[in-house]
Amino acid sequence: STSSENIELIDGELSSRVFRLAIFFVEKDRTETRPKGEPVRRSEAAVDEALVEFTQTFRKVYIGEHAVATSKVYERLAERLGINDHMVVLDVMVSKIATNLHRYGGSEDYHVVAKSLSLLSDFSTGHSSGRLLGKLPTVRQMLSSHADDQYLFMSGPDSKMGRNRTLFYQTLTRILLSGIHDGEYDSERGFDAFMAPLDQKLDALSQITSDEMFASDPRVQVALCGVLRDLRGVVQACVMKKTYNNFFDWLYPKHVPLLIRAGNTFFALGISEVSNPLLKFFCELACNRPHRIVFDSSSPNGILLFRELSKLVIGFGNNTIAKWQQLSQNEVTDSYRIFYKNVSTCFNLFSNVLAG
Repeated sequence: STSSENIELIDGELSSRVFRLAIFFVEKDRTETRPKGEPVRRSEAAVDEALVEFTQTFRKVYIGEHAVATSKVYERLAERLGINDHMVVLDVMVSKIATNLHRYGGSEDYHVVAKSLSLLSDFSTGHSSGRLLGKLPTVRQMLSSHADDQYLFMSGPDSKMGRNRTLFYQTLTRILLSGIHDGEYDSERGFDAFMAPLDQKLDALSQITSDEMFASDPRVQVALCGVLRDLRGVVQACVMKKTYNNFFDWLYPKHVPLLIRAGNTFFALGISEVSNPLLKFFCELACNRPHRIVFDSSSPNGILLFRELSKLVIGFGNNTIAKWQQLSQNEVTDSYRIFYKNVSTCFNLFSNVLAG
């Protein structure tokens, strides 16, 4: 109708001004060289957060399964900026998201990072936008280079940024698997190449033979927490039988002994900052949605998975009972963080083991 067309023209006019600003910032970020870790001015952070929030609203109306690429919005965007379809909008905003992830990492930057990752995740879940993402150079760069030193937020305050790491890897894995399904990436080498940085982190941790250093070195704890949250994001995205099997073959038997060792070490010490991410990862690994844990009838993987998960549950139970008996003799200031939080996660893991 004429009324809706007028509204779309107004939307297009306003959107063209916002995207002109976004394009300016993207070009500025590409040409400027900033020292790594340099604090971002609050005014810049406020603008970046507002750009992400605007694009999230624009996405819901004009990008995705229900998008109308021939709407008046894109006519006006074409007139003002030469943007003819949502592919260009995707390219601009994904470039801005990537810049945000590179630049922000402090505790005060949490909302910018969280909203940027939420937008990228929402783009990846859309049927049309998800497939288009894998074609963008910026996304391909993310898939090929996603180590900790590439993104400032991955080395940010752990209590704030941990969940962002999980969402980041869940989104990247979803894009990768969608690209493999559509033939964009090599089905045999694509997954292994993507997992290579995580492989290297776990290999480095496995080289630490001293239990004392393994347990007492804060750098080891930070690295282990990080890779566990990354792995949890990967396995969350493996929702099909084939992709789950690929992940399990990558994980077992090479890396599981290290994780079981880490569990027994930190369970005994009662270090919940490491114990909880580890339990949450295995809880996700044991989650059989949507009926993804299906191995060949001749494969022992189902029994092996049950065996390793049982080791973890038993190890946690034994160490937790002993630790609780020690703590009960003293005043406990934060019993939820030290005890109940991990117990709750372990019960969820136990439930998944029995249900799967």
